[in-house]
Amino acid sequence: MPRNKPWLVIAQSARALACSAAKAGIETCVVDRFADLDTQAVASDVRLIESDSKILDINKLLDIIHEYSNLKFAGVVTGSGLESHTDILEFINRHWPLYGNDGETVRACKDPVLFFDLLDKLRIPHPEVALGNRVIEGKWLLKHTGGAGGDHISGYVQGGALPSESYLQKKIVGRALSVVFLANGKNCQLIGINEIWPVTSEKDDYRYLGAVTLPEIGTQLSAELGEITHTLVQALKLKGLCGMDLIVDENDQCHILEINPRPTATFELHERANSLFEAHILACQGRLEFSPDTGKIYFAHKVIYAAEDFILPEFVWPLWATDRPVSGRVIRKDNPVCMIQAHAENIHCIHHLLENRTQVLRQLLPMQKLAA
Repeated sequence: MPRNKPWLVIAQSARALACSAAKAGIETCVVDRFADLDTQAVASDVRLIESDSKILDINKLLDIIHEYSNLKFAGVVTGSGLESHTDILEFINRHWPLYGNDGETVRACKDPVLFFDLLDKLRIPHPEVALGNRVIEGKWLLKHTGGAGGDHISGYVQGGALPSESYLQKKIVGRALSVVFLANGKNCQLIGINEIWPVTSEKDDYRYLGAVTLPEIGTQLSAELGEITHTLVQALKLKGLCGMDLIVDENDQCHILEINPRPTATFELHERANSLFEAHILACQGRLEFSPDTGKIYFAHKVIYAAEDFILPEFVWPLWATDRPVSGRVIRKDNPVCMIQAHAENIHCIHHLLENRTQVLRQLLPMQKLAA
């Protein structure tokens, strides 16, 4: 794997990828929306894409790419934020080697017509999907095509018009799980399975709140998810570190929601001594060589959001906080402030640790600034 040149990492938040690369001794240049302290500590160059929206500003990203145009990167790794901009992926791939899935593969995953038709052909269960305006019954979710992170999801109001580039997905009650896996276009390796933290309020809120690993998940469910993942890897020719989201209903039936054809937020929960950034690159070269953790410890993270606009004061961050903004940064309402990390021997202790650490942050920062 090339180590004599830096790697370019582009994502909404590139912190986890940059830290994983540093673990393997890989130099990175980073472009993301946060340029947090953690990223600055490990990357050789960090470019901030400032925006009032919760998505990457593509015009600003292109400006930065042009500034980098004379640099010879070993390759480019992308995280979330480019799923609806496959033309940008193709543009990047014309300048430097793109280690990940190309625009065609991403479109096949994120276009609801292509993806859910594929699931039907493969006889893989999924929630019912509706395209266009028609009379429907039941509870539905409105999703933006190519969206990421949950900010693009809202409850659908019956009779409402569908915005362009959107679709409806039937809401299913159950456990929200995610699968982290490596793929080489033909075969795959399951890295781990997680449970996504549910929204506890009655609000129409589907933001990503965090997740916890499931080291003691049943062998039957694990085998079923492995089989589904393998089938989709072969059908879509997926490469690299990817994710799959699903709901397990009260009858233990799996319903596939989506494939994320890039490193997901939960991959860091499965990283121990070895680097999943390095494993991603090797997988794109056809080599599945990562050694997943087989221990029984639970790992979790939780996103802390801002309840209102505020300027981050200067203070000493706890060691278990990541994605730490630079002091003086303006944090907008409903945007992430930081992430809390925890690990413990059981799920009860994980919940206790995360709650305690949330309260510590509330003492360090004005309480009214942090969302519950």
